[in-house]
Amino acid sequence: MGAITREQQTWLQEKFGSRVTFDRLERKLYGHDIAAMPSLVRPLVGDTAPDGVVQPQTEAEWSAYSPQMGNCHMGQSGDDDMHGGMM
Repeated sequence: MGAITREQQTWLQEKFGSRVTFDRLERKLYGHDIAAMPSLVRPLVGDTAPDGVVQPQTEAEWSAYSPQMGNCHMGQSGDDDMHGGMM
C-alpha cells in the first residue's frame, strides 16, 4: 500500500481533529506488535509504521467513516474497544 495523500491527511484531520496524528514517533509506536520481529524477517517486511494513527471514539464512528477512507485500514492497538491505528 502506498502512502496516503495530503488530501487524505486533510480529510482525516477535519473528521477526527486531535484524535489523528501523522507524527513519526507515534506512528512507529502504533505500527508494531509487542513481540520483536525476527532479524531474518525484518528486511523482507520493510517499514511497518502506518501513515497515520486515528483513534475513533466508538465502533460506530469508525464504521461511518471507514468506507470513505479508501486505502486506509484499521489496525488494532491491542484493545478490544476499537482504539487503534489507521494504516
